[in-house]
This record gives sequence, structure tokens and C-alpha cells, in this order.
Amino acid sequence: MFEHALSATAQIRELTREDLPELFTVFEINRVRLRQSLSWVDTVPDEAAMAARVETRQRSGALVCGIFVDGRLAGYLTHNHVETVHRSAAIGYWIDAAHTGRGLMTAAAGAFVRHSFAERGLHRLIIRCAVGNAKSRAVPERLGFRFEGVERDGSWHYDRFVDVAVYAKLASDEGR
Repeated sequence: MFEHALSATAQIRELTREDLPELFTVFEINRVRLRQSLSWVDTVPDEAAMAARVETRQRSGALVCGIFVDGRLAGYLTHNHVETVHRSAAIGYWIDAAHTGRGLMTAAAGAFVRHSFAERGLHRLIIRCAVGNAKSRAVPERLGFRFEGVERDGSWHYDRFVDVAVYAKLASDEGR
């Protein structure tokens, strides 16, 4: 089970079934804010839907983690679209509003990326962010992901298409 200390009070670790009620609670508290940048928020109306979403990812071989501060869940990172043949995955993430602007997501994503390459044997990781989501785009930029371009109208976001910035990093970019 993956677990990594980010600081004396913060850690990232794989989510367990016991974490799912708290995950949904934090998600629900942040629902309106998250809906501004994540296109799938409305597909998770209740705790059962959140549990199904997490369990589906875990069954696909995805790493699904929580970010914890003082033992309380503060954010979420996961592999999306795991491609075992190509040894690639996309990374999705969000963080509780009370924990933004402290570098916590960048630290957690950095540990997540290193583990994905070193322990999971992935070759390529992708991060896709809405072009206008500067905070989300800052994470791959800080972590040395390469900007590969913009997918015009790359994502349907409730009532409109949005352009999506695509970033990627290879295991060899980590010096492996």
C-alpha cells in the first residue's frame, strides 16, 4: 500500500473503503467549486456513486489516493485511463478549498508521479486541464511535465466545450 509523508502533518496514501465516507463529505463541501473545473461532478450525487467511482478505478489497476492533513482528508489524486499495454495513465486531482495555495497538491502529485514511475512501472503520465484553470495547470508545470499542446474543445463541460491543455511526463524525464 502506497503511503508517503509530505510533511510532519501531511501525507498521501492509497484510499481504503473506510475513507470513502469522508472522501464524499469533503467532495460535497467543495461540490460547487469543483464543478467549475471538473466535468464529472454531477455524476457523483451520493456516497454510493463516489464509492463506485473509486472502486471502478481500483479494479482497473489505478492508484487512488487521498491527501491527508492532520489525519483528515484534504484532497484526492487518481490514475485515469490506465493503459497497461502502453504503460500510461492520466492523472486527475482536486483539493479542498481550505488547503489550496500551500503547495500541498504539488507535493502530493510529485510523490504520486514518482511512485507511478518507480513502483507501478508506468512509462508516460498525462495531465489534462482546462486551459483557463491556471491553478490546476500550475501543478504539472511545477513538476516538469512538458506542455504538449491544446485540444480545442477537448472536453464537454456541462453546457459548453472547453479547450484542454495537455501535459505529459515520461519515466525517463525523472532520470530513470
